[in-house]
Amino acid sequence: MKKKKLVITIAVIIGILAIVGIYFGYKSFLLSFHQLPDDSKQEYQNLLSGYEKRDTLEVKHSEALSEGMLTYKNVQFQNVVEGFEKTEEDDYVSYKLLDSSGNYQAYFTVSITEPFLDHVGKDDGTFVMGKDELDAVESDDFTKRKGLKNDVDFFDYLIEHQNDKHDLFTPVKTIKEDHYVQLLSYIMLPSVDSVTVLEGDLEGYILNNGDMKEVNILEGGKRYVFSFIRLDYFTDDVIREFINTLVIDKSVQ
Repeated sequence: MKKKKLVITIAVIIGILAIVGIYFGYKSFLLSFHQLPDDSKQEYQNLLSGYEKRDTLEVKHSEALSEGMLTYKNVQFQNVVEGFEKTEEDDYVSYKLLDSSGNYQAYFTVSITEPFLDHVGKDDGTFVMGKDELDAVESDDFTKRKGLKNDVDFFDYLIEHQNDKHDLFTPVKTIKEDHYVQLLSYIMLPSVDSVTVLEGDLEGYILNNGDMKEVNILEGGKRYVFSFIRLDYFTDDVIREFINTLVIDKSVQ
């Protein structure tokens, strides 16, 4: 009888050890699979270094003369493109200024899209992600759990958690979710030199990258994007006045 009990005890212990071994083997696989390769990890950190460099711009709305304004959907903006050639596409409008040789002197675009944060956990076809990654996080749940209200909060979250470490005791959902968010951000976010956060009468930010500034206004769940290329033409004063005189019709979204 004692021998039989001993055999049963040994079998139970072996079974438990096998289950534990399988579990930690699975966790080891997850840890190795759900992480960016070393070279991509370095590129990701380099990407975030631009979002970490910050300054601010105070926005004080002022009225502009209606005859000096252009319209795109529900947005009115100052005419900074006098003499430019206009091109309308399905989801944006562009203006280009060419010299006599056909070379670009300046380029400007307007578009309306979703905030970067809104793409987290959504299979909208914009950024192709695997089902395993999408199942790891849901957009509303993620933003509420992390206390994120807008894109700037999202940038701050990515910067703060870029070097988070996982081990065999890290929950599976956390491993998958963190990998998904890093991978999506790595694919989605453009490289920048720095970010200017807008304060005051408008919520948003400017992505600064070389000879381009991309003004992003966050309003009514949308991201209104104004791209200025050739900053010797579109000076800081021109862009500041442009922002201060923007009019977004909130009744039309």
